[in-house]
Amino acid sequence: MLMKAPRCAADISDGSERGEYVPQNYIFNTLGRPSRAINLMYEYHPNDKNWPEKGILENKLYKRNRRTNGYFPYMAMETGGTACEPFKSMRDIRKFGQDIILTMTFDLDTPDEHLIQIAKDLRPFGNVIFRINHECNGCWFTYNKENTYGEVSDFFVKFHKILKRHAPNVRTNACLNGVHPEGSDVVYHMGEKELAPAFRIADVISYDSYCSLHWGWPHDGYDPAKSNFSSGISRVKKMGQMTRKQWWELFFDFNGLMLRVNQGRQKEIYLGEINTDADVVGLKAQAQWIREFYREIKERGLTYLKGVAYYQFRDRGGLGLEYEIDENRTKGRPNPSLEAYREIIKDPYFSGVMEEGDPAVWPAVLEWESSTCAKGLVFSLVIPDGVSKCLIVFSRESNLIIKAGDTWFHKDTGCDELDISAAVESGVLNKIFIFAPPAAGENIYDLDNPSYLDVYRYNMPRKPEIILR
Repeated sequence: MLMKAPRCAADISDGSERGEYVPQNYIFNTLGRPSRAINLMYEYHPNDKNWPEKGILENKLYKRNRRTNGYFPYMAMETGGTACEPFKSMRDIRKFGQDIILTMTFDLDTPDEHLIQIAKDLRPFGNVIFRINHECNGCWFTYNKENTYGEVSDFFVKFHKILKRHAPNVRTNACLNGVHPEGSDVVYHMGEKELAPAFRIADVISYDSYCSLHWGWPHDGYDPAKSNFSSGISRVKKMGQMTRKQWWELFFDFNGLMLRVNQGRQKEIYLGEINTDADVVGLKAQAQWIREFYREIKERGLTYLKGVAYYQFRDRGGLGLEYEIDENRTKGRPNPSLEAYREIIKDPYFSGVMEEGDPAVWPAVLEWESSTCAKGLVFSLVIPDGVSKCLIVFSRESNLIIKAGDTWFHKDTGCDELDISAAVESGVLNKIFIFAPPAAGENIYDLDNPSYLDVYRYNMPRKPEIILR
């Protein structure tokens, strides 16, 4: 059984200046399926005298100071290894059968030896999409405030070449921010001496644009006595809003620009951040927008639009499927958008494609390159009438994700039984799909090719046992 890429992947952001990282066990069980990829937001400012720090905490909300952008600090260089952030989160993500989108802002004077080490550290983490200095046509990040657009492009090109030498599995992502239809101080800056070289060399391109956004968050109209910003909408000025029709017009303008920059070559495009802000439109309207926007993606069927990242799972403002409560990672307050999102990601258009492969031979070798390229197992099962319990017994050391019906399960190492009773039906043919993402979250050396770490392999010693009660 082979799992391949969906027509358009459903990705989601987890943690940023607007919310804490939520463990994948919670997100996996809440959404009822793995995402194609999880977007993480980090920053690296090694020459800052106050480094590392995550912005400044103010009323439990992170703001940017002169040198930082409020994201989580990338700590590996300071600690001298990957037993830190963001690698703890990256291992957590991949253990649940998901890829990594790593968004990082850098100072452009970051030493080359640091960039080389960052590339080497990313090597065991599979098909990483690396958004380097995202929204680079903007004016709000440190690298834009202190450098020219040409210098931003030169840094991207240099880092791209370093990654290709030391981490060829990593795909670089050049990202633009959309232009508001009613006018903005943001322009594309796509000249040959500006950003064009970065977008020409990048492996993939992403586009960040919100149908509505409280872009002054958290400082405009923030009332710490309220649960969110909704009651302050009338007095908040720093907001932007457009119709879906306007949004799509701008998106097609963006793609036309990308075609010109790349001499007619169509690159893969991702929506790196997308949402409509409940602070602007309200919670119910946000949920309705999710249903309509994702349905429109499917109806348009754009072959070059390979993924859409909802920003974000949990948020302190109006962008989350859940609202963050006092930085409590174990529990958030669900918003109406959560159920809307859970509905749309059930559509096969946003799910991995399953293809029949060769019959299994025991012991079976399961392979995991990425969430869009994996070799697993499938078996069929008919549940007799009167059976109330269906268990599958696996080897205790295995780390597996299993799909039964429309439901996904995670079997962690250390346990051997998985109860799938709620996902199977009596009297019909049930198909059970089994895949083995890296148990420790990172690939291991192949003894036959010790210099390469592209594929994780798990040897399943025997066929899983089915227990019916």
